[in-house]
Amino acid sequence: GETGEVTRPEQDARLGRGRARLGLALEQLVQIERERWPARGEVARHYEAVVDTLRGYLEAAEDLPARERTTEEVLWSLPPHLSQDGLRDRADTLLGQADLVKFARFRPTPATAAQFLVQCRSLLGEWHAARLTGEVADALR
Repeated sequence: GETGEVTRPEQDARLGRGRARLGLALEQLVQIERERWPARGEVARHYEAVVDTLRGYLEAAEDLPARERTTEEVLWSLPPHLSQDGLRDRADTLLGQADLVKFARFRPTPATAAQFLVQCRSLLGEWHAARLTGEVADALR
């Protein structure tokens, strides 16, 4: 509202946008799975697309310019609700794996690449849940 307090309609709008952003990210992961890049020898493309989805979610949901930052910068820029309960460590592990593929030319098996996508999907869901929990806590203050 005008006093700086978040009104119920504003809160509902934020929650709706958050669900839309999560839905878009999850749909992108489904599209990536359908491409079957690892099975076609395009593991790096798979990892790049999956991580771009994670970074895109951070940009849309958290206003964090994640695509313009290094992994280390992204990790230090995560808001508190995405840094607690092991979420920062999980993000570090997943972004680190993608960095190995991109910069160290590490080539995981197709099964490992598929598991990477599953883990990233799980992290997206946990980020979204943490975001909702943070917004509800803010609304109650």
